[in-house]
Amino acid sequence: MTQDRTALLLIDVVNPLDFPEADALARHAIPAAERVAALKRGMKASGATVVYVNDNFGDWSSDFSGLVRRVRSGQNDAARIVELLAPEDDDLYVLKPRHSGFYATPLDELLRSREIQRLVLCGFQTHMCVLFTAHDAYIRQYDLRVPADGSASERPELHRNAMALLDELGVDIAEIGDHAAPDFAGIA
Repeated sequence: MTQDRTALLLIDVVNPLDFPEADALARHAIPAAERVAALKRGMKASGATVVYVNDNFGDWSSDFSGLVRRVRSGQNDAARIVELLAPEDDDLYVLKPRHSGFYATPLDELLRSREIQRLVLCGFQTHMCVLFTAHDAYIRQYDLRVPADGSASERPELHRNAMALLDELGVDIAEIGDHAAPDFAGIA
């Protein structure tokens, strides 16, 4: 079965990591990005839609391609993450002004126009943008899966607390591990 009704949302994976806790986040984000890259390949191979849901970092004149180029041009952890999770020509994107990918963006319309019913959410910061996007997706009644090892926060306890909140909502908490097979989204 194809995953044509499934989307992988990559939340804030294109990030300049230019804030005080960035080094702490990068320690956890790089291993997560490695797993998510394998997941992305598997899901795309089976027909899933990939949507980058990214902060605009307060730059209202920015565009996603420019952000990717800027972050990729560095010689740092941010560039490494972008290399692992580089957008491809057929990937989609939405720039967001706040924590949730649904707040003041066309994300819901984009997903509905493609008849997406299931979402797999990965990204950074688990306790903020991933959690808020998952919450808003839950309210909109999408089937959700949030891989615990596909997102990261700068402090492990923040990540664990966010995952516990999602678990309380009944969100499917999964592990990518070494299983980045196309059926990861649970629909095969």
